[in-house]
Parts: sequence; C-alpha cells; structure tokens
Amino acid sequence: MTSDAENKGWRPVGLLVFQGLALLLLASWWFKDSGTRLLWDQLDQSVFFNLNGSLAEGESWQRFWAIANNRAFDLVSAILVMLLYARFSLAEGGKYLTERIAVFILVFLFTLLMIEISNGTLEELARKSPSLVLEPVYRLTELVPDIKTKDYSGSSFPGDHATVLIMWTGYFWFLAGTRYGLTALLIAILFSMPRVVAGAHWFTDDVVGSGVVALTGLGWLFYTPLCQVGTRRLMSVARRIAPIVAWVMRLIGIRVSV
Repeated sequence: MTSDAENKGWRPVGLLVFQGLALLLLASWWFKDSGTRLLWDQLDQSVFFNLNGSLAEGESWQRFWAIANNRAFDLVSAILVMLLYARFSLAEGGKYLTERIAVFILVFLFTLLMIEISNGTLEELARKSPSLVLEPVYRLTELVPDIKTKDYSGSSFPGDHATVLIMWTGYFWFLAGTRYGLTALLIAILFSMPRVVAGAHWFTDDVVGSGVVALTGLGWLFYTPLCQVGTRRLMSVARRIAPIVAWVMRLIGIRVSV
C-alpha cells in the first residue's frame, strides 16, 4: 500500500474542521432573513442577470452555450477527469497503477453515495431554478430549439453535476497534489458554468449546495480510515483490471509496469 490511500486512521481535528466548514457554509445560506443569505441572494441574481443576459449577444454565442448545455457535452468533462486521473495513475511508469485503480473505484462509488445522501437530506431545500423565477430570462430551449438543452429545473439545489466535479477536485487535491488539484478545479469551474448561464442552476446551487456536500464527503473519506480500508478491500478487483489497462497502454506506446 502506498501513501495514496494512507491517512493515518482517524484524524478528528481534520474531520471536525471539514464538517464545521460545511455547516457554516450551509448556515450562511439557510436562514432566509439573515444578512449572509441576503448577500447570497444578491450574488445569485447578479450572476444570473450578467451571465444569462450575455445570451442576447448573438446567435453564435447562443449556440455555443446550447451545445455546452446538451447532456452529451457532460461526457467531455468526464473524459477530461478520467484522462487527468490516468496521467496520475501512470506516473512513475505505472508503479502504483493497481492501487490507484482501486482508489478510483472507491471514489467513484463514494461520489454516487454522496449524491444519493444529499438528494435525500437536502430535499427540503429544493427550489426552482432562476430561469423559472427571474425575469427577464433568455431560454436556450427557445433561442436554439434544434439543440436539446437543459435551461430549467424544478429542483436545482444542490447541483449534482457540480457536486461531482467539486468532489473530484478534492480527490485530486488530497491524492495527487496541488498541480492536479488546480487542473481539476479549472475543469470544475468551466463545466459547471453552462448550467448557470442557461439558468438551470443558481450560483449558490453549486457554491453552497455542492460545496457543502463535497466538504462533508471529503472530510469523512480522508480524515477517517475509510479511504485506506476501502482501497484495501478493492485491491483484488483492481489487480484484475490493472493488466488490461497496462496492455492497452502498451498498445498505444506507453510503457507501464504492473
């Protein structure tokens, strides 16, 4: 087992810090009459009117964002994240490929679990997207009807797509370091924007909602034995996959030792 999955067991200080940050972030938005909530609401409206309002600038700009909001475009962010993780996994000639495959499986499953938990626990905070609440609004479904897009939601908090991207940013930061973390953060920002521009999500759906879920999940994964134990349990599966990955890499000229 390498240092990728070693987290020294329970680290209560780190766990409490992450849970505390998540609670503070949620509390700053939860209470509707509080000063912080008013600031969040003002920021939400400002971001929406500026980004969505830019859709008035012309057909090419509208088509660009319509394509970016097509669900098929989500595959691009998924591919970029996988390529980034592949680069990390194949570092040092693939010396730690097997373990990093096990970690990948673990964080993939853990992300799905956090999405399910957040959908249940934050259900009462669900709200309509800004495109259904604010006026004026430029709707991509009307501006570019030939491209199937998502520009509204009856339950936009938190943003599932942004949650996945933010959590993966955290994984890279913990597992691979700052350079990988910053690259993942750039991917998260760029690929979360289309839903905000279209009005399918409020700014705080991603920053507050997804941020709370990510902070909570990352704390439990990396400041408890969960990552270490989960990776160990998945090593047998990873050992079966690693030779296949190595074989594919060799076919395209990348030397990998497993």
